[in-house]
Amino acid sequence: MTIAGPGATNLLTGMWDAKVDRAPILALTGQVSTQVLGRGNFQECDLSAAFSGVASWSHTVLQNSDHTELITLAIKHALLERNVSHLIFPDEIQTLPAKEGAKASSPEGRITPLQIAPPPQSLDQAVELLKSAKRPVIIVGHGSRFNMDAITQLAEMLNAPVLTTFKGKGLISDSHPLGCGVLGRSGTPIASWFMNESDVLLVFGASFSNHTGIYAGKPIIQVDFDPLALGKFHRVTVPVWGEISIVVEQFKRVRLSSDTLWL
Repeated sequence: MTIAGPGATNLLTGMWDAKVDRAPILALTGQVSTQVLGRGNFQECDLSAAFSGVASWSHTVLQNSDHTELITLAIKHALLERNVSHLIFPDEIQTLPAKEGAKASSPEGRITPLQIAPPPQSLDQAVELLKSAKRPVIIVGHGSRFNMDAITQLAEMLNAPVLTTFKGKGLISDSHPLGCGVLGRSGTPIASWFMNESDVLLVFGASFSNHTGIYAGKPIIQVDFDPLALGKFHRVTVPVWGEISIVVEQFKRVRLSSDTLWL
């Protein structure tokens, strides 16, 4: 929440960081009174234009707006899109009393459960590829940060080394027998060695940035909640659209063999 002008524009760097991290953000910014908009008033700034590149949803709150509905939609867009929502409050709107009997909204009936199960076809393809692998490697990115216990259990079932992206550093302890550190320019030689020697890469919640350098020439199973993130920069062998927590549990139910050549 900020005042108008520089208070609002100072949010931009943090909001871009949140957008890249896919962290839901609701920004509430002040604005000069609507009566003086467009006349070069003190601290006036076209906030709709300034935020257009970073906010996936942005609106100005007016006197006759449905205020409860606007804030509900702003939160809904932020949560479902894992992106930035933005509401602009001119000075005279900030002091308006709420309508008599107005009630706060809630997620009930407005937001679907977010536990997306993968399409059966992609899951079957991923399972078959993992079953045939002798040197599987798991790569985890920042998007895996809430699911590492389950991913670690899967790695132990597969006897698969676990590498992290630079933003995922620390998601698995260096003291874990399967933890092999960071992959890429900020990484370790051992992580690069395991990727190079692998016969399939199982990638969870990673963006495939140049800094990490996941080798596109390997068979790759990519798991992500965002279908646009799958195969974003190059073709992957099996794109799996689904929540990481659900996909990992489905992999574990198959009871994949741990008979690998990593010894």
